[in-house]
Amino acid sequence: MSTNRQSIACPDGQILHRAGEFIFAPKEVIQQLYPENRLGYRDAVVKLVQVLCTTDQISVRRVKTFHETTERLRTKLQTDGKISDEFPLEDAERQRIRELGMRRLKNDWKKICDAIGAGTILAGAVNGLLKRECRIYWWKEEGDFDDSHYVLGSQRLLLPKAIRLDLADEITRFGNQQGKAVPDRARLEEWIERVITTHYCIFEEYWQTKSDEYIPWITRSELPFLQKQDEGLSTSIDCIVAYILKKSRVNKRSDLLKACLDFSATTKGKKLFGRYDDLRASWGGATKAEQRDLTRAIKGIVDGGVCFPMWLGTKAVEFAGKLRSGREVGTTATLRNAWALRWLFRPARVSVARPLFRRLEELTHT
Repeated sequence: MSTNRQSIACPDGQILHRAGEFIFAPKEVIQQLYPENRLGYRDAVVKLVQVLCTTDQISVRRVKTFHETTERLRTKLQTDGKISDEFPLEDAERQRIRELGMRRLKNDWKKICDAIGAGTILAGAVNGLLKRECRIYWWKEEGDFDDSHYVLGSQRLLLPKAIRLDLADEITRFGNQQGKAVPDRARLEEWIERVITTHYCIFEEYWQTKSDEYIPWITRSELPFLQKQDEGLSTSIDCIVAYILKKSRVNKRSDLLKACLDFSATTKGKKLFGRYDDLRASWGGATKAEQRDLTRAIKGIVDGGVCFPMWLGTKAVEFAGKLRSGREVGTTATLRNAWALRWLFRPARVSVARPLFRRLEELTHT
């Protein structure tokens, strides 16, 4: 059933940064960083593995300098032929995209603030983001930091006072715990607003340039106003990663990337790739009513306790095949909203995800 077309995904830059750190950072470094943002690291690792196992290549957002661990990850993926391109290519295009992103962000800003202020998973992920940026920006733990990608102080969007104070209090406590200097309150609060404005402006840039291919990091995928509300659009992401960790020899973090790439070359990995491709094509050719039926069917498989490979297995693909009924296969017209396939990228059942998260925690000690 596979369409044999070239598939490309664009993982969020934060996925590459955090996954690169998880895989390549020295043990003493990751043991310090991981507890500060478990949500972010878990999300990054499972999404990167899923992307590498279900797409031919990835598209990478170009930045002036990568983190050392991100550069190692990018170089390894490029050597293995997994990177298709880097974007945007021209400074003028970059500026145009940034300006459009800021206009879009202003329209979404209140909804983003409301989501952060709700005290959900999103709030925890944003806190983790700020702690990582604090280490790089204020404490210079990776040398001089190029902040040219930050919006200017005059361009930052203002957070509601309660959110701004809560985030500043958290960073102040974090600095005190680490025995590190924290800037005065006014500078700290302005910096927090610059970081968050920049972070979500970059999200808007991804959305307008790579919407068909974009895979968001947790700070963006957990925005409730972007999530599909159809029943069944939350299911288990952990299947592929859990299977690789269980069946492959992943004794240390640095083994994970090789295990993932090796798995993709196996018969089972190729079958998974084909089934995912079929499912994506079926989704693209289905009506909204048929999409709801498809998500309910797959949710039923997941809720039935069946993990890898049945969630993309026979039942799901057979059901998907019934929906195609002569429609053009491979169209991306109905995938302009990439959240249509979001259920492939989010853990749904704690009982299923917990063993995976425990294993990732164990790997931080290797």
